[in-house]
Amino acid sequence: MDGLQVQWLLDPTAVDLGRSSQLAIEAILAAVLDPRPSALTE
Repeated sequence: MDGLQVQWLLDPTAVDLGRSSQLAIEAILAAVLDPRPSALTE
C-alpha cells in the first residue's frame, strides 16, 4: 500500500487509490474471517 500511495502522490490519475485500498481491506478481512493454508508453504 505504501508504494501505491507514493505512485498516487506522483500521479493521482494513474492509481485508483480508493479502489486499491478497498481491495486490500477486503483481502485482509477474507484472510482473517476464512483462513486457508498458504500455497507457498506446501
